[in-house]
Amino acid sequence: MIGDSFANHFTGMVDLLARPDNLSIMDYTMDSCPPIPGYDADMSPVYAAHCAKRNERVFSLIEQNKYPYVVMAAVWPKEADAGDIVEASIRRVVESSGQVIVILSNQHIEKAASCPIRRLMFGSERDCSVAQSALAPYWADVRAKFPQVRFIDPNQVICPAGVCSPIIQGQLLYLDDSHLNEGGSRLIGRTLLERGYSLLHDPVRTARTEMLKGSSAVMN
Repeated sequence: MIGDSFANHFTGMVDLLARPDNLSIMDYTMDSCPPIPGYDADMSPVYAAHCAKRNERVFSLIEQNKYPYVVMAAVWPKEADAGDIVEASIRRVVESSGQVIVILSNQHIEKAASCPIRRLMFGSERDCSVAQSALAPYWADVRAKFPQVRFIDPNQVICPAGVCSPIIQGQLLYLDDSHLNEGGSRLIGRTLLERGYSLLHDPVRTARTEMLKGSSAVMN
């Protein structure tokens, strides 16, 4: 699994989702360094050089070893014009590995870690929930160009009906405004497992594929 601190906070979720397929995952992450070679937005020149070196190393490992599975996770860029460089990074991994799984960014929630605690301790009336943000527009193109890539969306659990809460089933999910805590990461993993997901299985995608096969058989 490659990526930044978001990839690292998804390790609990990924650990659970990997178990049904009996997979072992190596976590190779670096804070504030998404797995996007050439991307250096909001980085100092020194840190950008470190990030570039890390990405050069990790992409070289993928290309040399042809891993059967690669998981990519990050706080992915929101800018539409980042689409080309995100697509290029995913393409490199697709061309050098057996199966690519992309974990989308979880929702940012202001005061996600402190708001629920303040409500409990001080009887605050503040609503801790926020409306779900739209995905960056380039993801539609990425999905269309790489139909073999699997996507895991943690917001399926965090944002039921498009409203995102930092606390689900009584479990505080967040460590700060964006990062999940270990318990929250694992709760998301357990919930996705209960819905039939694993690292290599998407029940919605499977059902859609079977439906298309059925339609094709009827037409023939």
